Amino acid sequence: MALIEYDAYKQKLRDLEPELKKLGDALDIDAVAQEAARLEDETTQDGFWNNLEPQAAAKQAAPLS
Repeated sequence: MALIEYDAYKQKLRDLEPELKKLGDALDIDAVAQEAARLEDETTQDGFWNNLEPQAAAKQAAPLS
């Protein structure tokens, strides 16, 4: 019985794939991920947390952190 449920959910996810792709494109997920990586790299630089200006910009760009 569990295998049948697994297959059913697997098929539902496959059916959603085109819509999820459209959503990802609309939200520009790749660009957001690149910006998050850039900000993370910036915050690990020596002295970053001693300088308030870049700190404020990073916090503004990532309000959920």
